[in-house]
Amino acid sequence: MIYNPPPNWPPPPEGWRPEPGWQPDPSWGPPPPGWKLWQPANPGGRAFGSAYAAAGIVGMPLYVLAYVTDVMPTVAVMGGFLFAPVGVAVLARVSSFRWPFAGYLPVVLVAGLLVAGFFGSNV
Repeated sequence: MIYNPPPNWPPPPEGWRPEPGWQPDPSWGPPPPGWKLWQPANPGGRAFGSAYAAAGIVGMPLYVLAYVTDVMPTVAVMGGFLFAPVGVAVLARVSSFRWPFAGYLPVVLVAGLLVAGFFGSNV
């Protein structure tokens, strides 16, 4: 777990860990409602699973559409939604905030279509 001071509190010194029984200075005021003083050490720990779940949700209908309409080679769509989630997951893992699952959907959609376009032009 990582200590996450509210924006109205001073930042802690580098490497600081609160002692058992530590209490914040009352002059700092209360944290905002719902503020979590402790966050998981790895906020993007589920990034790859979330990115691939999003790829299944947005990629499968596009794969079926490509198969039925023959607008784009199905191998291009498949390649786009197999490879793009890796980049999206890496982006989510290096971000300083935790992505909600709904945030993966549009990013995976755009990235998947861009990669599919690359594969489609090379097929």
